[in-house]
Amino acid sequence: MTNATRTYWTASDLLAADLPPIVYAVDGLIPEGLTLLVGSPKVGKSWAALGIALAVASGGRALGAIPVDPGDVLYLALEDGPRRLRDRLAKLLGGDPPPSRLAFLTEAQGVADGLTDLLDRWRESAGTPRLVVVDVFAKVKPRTDGRGSAYADDYAALEPLQQWATRHSLAVVVVHHTRKAKDDDYLASVSGTQGLAGASDAVLVLARSRTSADATLSVTGRDLIEAEHALTFDGQLGAWRLLGDARTYATTPERRRVHELLDEHGSLTPKRLADLTGIEHANAKQLLRRMAKADECDTDGAGTYLPLSPRSPLSPTNGDTSDKGDRGTGGVAA
Repeated sequence: MTNATRTYWTASDLLAADLPPIVYAVDGLIPEGLTLLVGSPKVGKSWAALGIALAVASGGRALGAIPVDPGDVLYLALEDGPRRLRDRLAKLLGGDPPPSRLAFLTEAQGVADGLTDLLDRWRESAGTPRLVVVDVFAKVKPRTDGRGSAYADDYAALEPLQQWATRHSLAVVVVHHTRKAKDDDYLASVSGTQGLAGASDAVLVLARSRTSADATLSVTGRDLIEAEHALTFDGQLGAWRLLGDARTYATTPERRRVHELLDEHGSLTPKRLADLTGIEHANAKQLLRRMAKADECDTDGAGTYLPLSPRSPLSPTNGDTSDKGDRGTGGVAA
């Protein structure tokens, strides 16, 4: 029995096992398995999904910032006809030739009607299969009679895709809508029951106001560092671009400068902050205290302030994130 098929482990055996690292289609955002990309209608999630698909197929930079390894991509554009899809693709390419590793389907059977069989045929014909995008979930979701558990129905709707992706160490991104009702917990904004999030390995929630080009991408998952990233949308190119940590871009200029200095120097005292910025020592002390109280930075309690730790000691990550080019880190390269 190989480690891949083994189902019973002692703790010692598990720790000693030689298991392959998790493969990421996009570091820090899209691991192998099933990722749910969620946003309200017309927020730009299909533009984001198509841009990521292009980046993976060409070995470019996802969201204009994250280097990705090239691989074959299948995009199920189930809400778009060929004309709209062509126009979007041409806009994103900006005159560049299309990558040979990107293929589209505008019609496909549902999850309960053999979708994974179709994906298997593509996987077997592709040279280096890496990513499948299903846009949108409603087009492949099985119908139910309403007599069972809504949670169980939702979980079962995604489980075949999640198991298929995990079995083949591939990434599947399923585009889905948020609920109309607002919720402070972004994970609870996923339309449907919590069974959808429960069946997913990662959930990405894209949120922005209708009058703004800027957005927040909230990220959580079994093998991801939970984070919120700031994005901006270029309407001329149809492209989303990663700006960085959302907390840095949703704050005052003074606090933004403190975040930048903390990232640059690793720690600050009020005196050091005053020297670097020219503000009064008393104001620097008050600013740092307020930021620590608001959980915008850490403090050792003795007058030194530190950037927030990017992960807890028990976070399910794959170790050191210092090498942004390592596809096994789960970190986001800015």
